[in-house]
Amino acid sequence: MKRYLGIIIRIVVAAVGLGYVAHTLTWQDSVELPPDYVLNGRAITADAAQTFRIDAQTDNRYTLELVDGSTVDLPHDALRDDGHPPKFVPGLINTVSDADLWWLLAAIAVIAPVYLFQASRWGLLMHCRGLPTPPWRTFRLLMVGCFFNSFMPGTTGGDVMKAIYVARGAQQKTAAIISVIVDRIIGLVALLLLGVVAGSFMFSDERAHDTILFMWALAAVALLGAVVYLSGRIRRALGIDWLIRRFPDNSIIRKIDQATVAYRRHPVVLLMALALAVPVHVLTIFATAFSGWSIGVTTELAVLMAVLPLVILAGSIPITFMGFGVMEPLAIALLVAKPDAAGLVVATDATTNQVVTMVVLFRVYLVLYSMIGAIFLMRGHLHLQEIDDPAPDLPGDADQPVADGA
Repeated sequence: MKRYLGIIIRIVVAAVGLGYVAHTLTWQDSVELPPDYVLNGRAITADAAQTFRIDAQTDNRYTLELVDGSTVDLPHDALRDDGHPPKFVPGLINTVSDADLWWLLAAIAVIAPVYLFQASRWGLLMHCRGLPTPPWRTFRLLMVGCFFNSFMPGTTGGDVMKAIYVARGAQQKTAAIISVIVDRIIGLVALLLLGVVAGSFMFSDERAHDTILFMWALAAVALLGAVVYLSGRIRRALGIDWLIRRFPDNSIIRKIDQATVAYRRHPVVLLMALALAVPVHVLTIFATAFSGWSIGVTTELAVLMAVLPLVILAGSIPITFMGFGVMEPLAIALLVAKPDAAGLVVATDATTNQVVTMVVLFRVYLVLYSMIGAIFLMRGHLHLQEIDDPAPDLPGDADQPVADGA
């Protein structure tokens, strides 16, 4: 039963998330009316704003379908153009079909350099561990991992396949696999830092206030964990080294620990890798913002820079494929305006349809570029290095214990 429990949890989470998204989407064009709205002497709404589906329309009026099944005509000139109800709410199909092509092309373009930054970052982490790999081979392995990301749980599921392929032909298999893990951790840390820095400039904005506090808390926990794990003195004081030594010398736990802790000998490389990770997320958020702007989202870039890191971070949790059903509800909660005490939606930066479409377009770009990995996968010969091309021995190389005093 335990082996199926994780699968069941993932299915339930995905079903609940996607069900929520499907329920909140406005599939057909509609009109939102304010509270206590009276039309032709008839009370249409009560104490809260309501949205009604457009049953038919002419050049000068909309025919709205009410809750009881009856219809009422609303003149076009009754709608406001300042974002407040009565207002027109486009359905999902119109939201997508009205997208600005130039913004979409700009989004696709800014994603392209992301993979070059990622390959360079991973290459640095492998090289300092005595695993020098030609940039082209690193890029191929990276893109294959991106391809599997499209079909495995979370937006990081492809790391498993990257680890498998990178270990092929590597003399230091543990070090090769750990490079994938460290690369991912650095990417997530950079995402947290981006959210923290961007949030510092938006702390007074109510739309991002709670998100910023949560990102700060996550960053503090991540920093504390890194210090505790990598500090020799703290490890000894907490008994971490003593616990690790209880495992046999050739155990996988000892190998993973040694290969991971060895990176503290390369602080400059870690900082360089972190620096390369920041533009990855900046460009990703730019692409997502461009997608939103193409369909009418008016949320400022500064707010998106503070909020989207948390959405992307949630998508990296290996629960559902590419974060479906996880990212959308969170993005809706953070970016879609909620009614105020009077039942009015005051902020008009984005609708549910627009936010969901924006997140889905973000995935579409990733899938498009991941097809490059599919080509590499079909060609085969995927491994870290040729069998007859062993990595040279470098100082501080991989699988030797690291001095406790570091």
